[in-house]
Amino acid sequence: MSEAEFVFPVRTKAISLTGRACSLNCAHCNRHYLGNMGTLGDMEQDKPFSSILASGGCDKEGRVPLLEFRDELSKLREKYKIVAHTGLFPPGKVKELRGIADVVSFDLPPSTNAIREVFGIDKTRQDYVDSLCALMKEVPTVPHLTIGLRGGKIEGERDSLDIIAGLGQKKIVLNVLVPTPGTRYQDRAPPSVGDVVSLLNYSKRKFDKVYLGCVRPGGNYRERLDKKALGIVDRIVMPARGISREKAEVFHECCAF
Repeated sequence: MSEAEFVFPVRTKAISLTGRACSLNCAHCNRHYLGNMGTLGDMEQDKPFSSILASGGCDKEGRVPLLEFRDELSKLREKYKIVAHTGLFPPGKVKELRGIADVVSFDLPPSTNAIREVFGIDKTRQDYVDSLCALMKEVPTVPHLTIGLRGGKIEGERDSLDIIAGLGQKKIVLNVLVPTPGTRYQDRAPPSVGDVVSLLNYSKRKFDKVYLGCVRPGGNYRERLDKKALGIVDRIVMPARGISREKAEVFHECCAF
């Protein structure tokens, strides 16, 4: 069994440019994860960090307002590498990201149904594909896909993986829905470990590098999934405690780098 590299992103500071503010009421998040992030004002206290994940809440079009913070991010980029989480970024403005991001993390939803149910916006998967294509032309971009995003249902994930691979992408980060307290999906079950492993194997046939990302359920679910993923994926972010770490290579920044 091949060993995956383990990622503990302790040297990447996650910040929300919008604080807890978000114009959407997403079924899987409901602003919960924004509360776990720092802010721009924290950065001078965080010199041990070598990189930044710049994210935040979305506007009503599903976009993270990165360009509104262009000056602040440009200044921070003099000291830190920046990976930007863009949301549905406007294709006509992607060139403006080159001065504020080293890498883009882009989430491609698995289906149009997922976009409308989870995000509550009148957009299609093709809108996201158009955004991804535009980003890829200007900034190194790492696509992400959340398995079971639509309330734990597997719906369109393989099609989305086919689309991403067809664009020439060599790397994919796969996350898994986490039923989160305080959200509309809090009582849903995540997709089965077997279904996730099947998609990991499918991805490995499509991409040179497959990463199991930081967003996935914890506890026994994570331990079962991570054990099965060891022989498939190239990186596992925050592996379960029950996974042997003796011989694994370790990376200490966001897996998108």
